[in-house]
Amino acid sequence: MLLKYAQWMRANERPYLETPERLEHPTETWAAQDIRKAAVFEFAARHAGDATTRNQFLSVADRFFDYAVTTLQASPSGRLARPLVLLLAYGFQRPMRPGPAAVSMVLPLPAVARAPFVPLRRRVVRRLMLAGAGVSVAALVLFVLLIS
Repeated sequence: MLLKYAQWMRANERPYLETPERLEHPTETWAAQDIRKAAVFEFAARHAGDATTRNQFLSVADRFFDYAVTTLQASPSGRLARPLVLLLAYGFQRPMRPGPAAVSMVLPLPAVARAPFVPLRRRVVRRLMLAGAGVSVAALVLFVLLIS
């Protein structure tokens, strides 16, 4: 059933924003929705029986993916929450293959210093001890000032 649907999609589906007059509200979210079409083709490629069909599905998946990413990158509102959520939801299931959009999406991650986990109870006790020490020092200073 998936392969038949993917065959139909390959013959009939186009990116949504190629025909914006058919949409009630043509926004950048439609370009992000095309990512889902790429997902269908990639799932179909996993189950394709022969290499030719598999390569055709992967080619169409790359075309939808590249279209969606380049459209969102060019759009001033392409970094709003809705398109980003769609990209993030899809990004982890996409197999990494070289391609123009895949290369441009890979961003270097900054190095993050990992802090050790400290349970909340220990942090609260530590803060209470510091607060108690601060109150004790303040009381000692006040006592010394009152005596002299």
